[in-house]
Amino acid sequence: MPDIPLPRLPVEPKNVPDTRPWLTVLVADVSDRSALFAQLGDQKAKAAIARCLSQVTRVPPRFGGRIVRATGDALMCVFAEPGSAALAAGRMQAQAADPDDPRLGLHIGIHHGPVTADGIDLFGDTVNAASYLTAVADVGEIVASQGVVDAMAPAMRSLAGPLSRVVLKGTPGETTIYRIQWSEADALVTHPRPLAPVRVDPDPGALLLEWGGNIRVVDAARPVVRIGRAPGNDLVIDRPNVSREHALVVLRRLRFHVIDRSVNGSWLVAGDGAISELLRSEAALPGAGLLWVGSRPGSETGHCVRLRMDRRSAFRPRAAEPSPVRAVREVTVR
Repeated sequence: MPDIPLPRLPVEPKNVPDTRPWLTVLVADVSDRSALFAQLGDQKAKAAIARCLSQVTRVPPRFGGRIVRATGDALMCVFAEPGSAALAAGRMQAQAADPDDPRLGLHIGIHHGPVTADGIDLFGDTVNAASYLTAVADVGEIVASQGVVDAMAPAMRSLAGPLSRVVLKGTPGETTIYRIQWSEADALVTHPRPLAPVRVDPDPGALLLEWGGNIRVVDAARPVVRIGRAPGNDLVIDRPNVSREHALVVLRRLRFHVIDRSVNGSWLVAGDGAISELLRSEAALPGAGLLWVGSRPGSETGHCVRLRMDRRSAFRPRAAEPSPVRAVREVTVR
């Protein structure tokens, strides 16, 4: 298969036809990285993730794909057409599966559409949608959009079963997403009724935390933000009634949660005024509201973190950090 061109495109003026190339984007993410670190410890978890990714990074070039971005626990690949991406996804899942350690596996999402290229990197709604489908996928699953399945050969299309209805960024209205069977064992899982797929939450947008003139973003690129008095926290509130490690705000799949770890507690005030008290417990976060740390809402000693949403996307990939597989970003498809 010829090399996939990734030209540097200029900013498109208004009222000009969209000339961006249409490509298939595959995003693979290692299962629940935070849980692995908690269960195995930092060094063992890093080694396990590195071994997993070193195996799957060899797969995309065999199917005409190119690895565009590699981070510490995820890969983004691009293919000329959906069928090759689906075949590569199945092989990647097979390579990642470890019968001796079921905690380790991949979530894979695939979407086909127009992309904006900047050197070797890709951006735009197609990339965001593929990352979102990765969050929808369970461990060991391949989730693909309607356009991907429609473009597959009939034999491959028979392996795709409707999973749910969603609203993808950059697409009008609801669309069906599909779960692609990649092994005989995979065929034994429960599938939803094909005529009445359930609906899942759309991309929620990134969550912005504001306090003292500082803003921190919780999204797929930074799924955990730490709040507390100690200097090592992401949002430092240096007040006596705030614990050193007071709370975590985390993105789990498609939902944001706050986890209180403090001595004095936290209070979550939703947009409708409802108040939830947290002490060594957790709660799902609303789309907007206030998080009081260390004291009750309205108290003179209270410290209020404002919560609001950036509706663009929670799944916009950012620049990659150094990783054990960074070199694969230079792979050339021949």
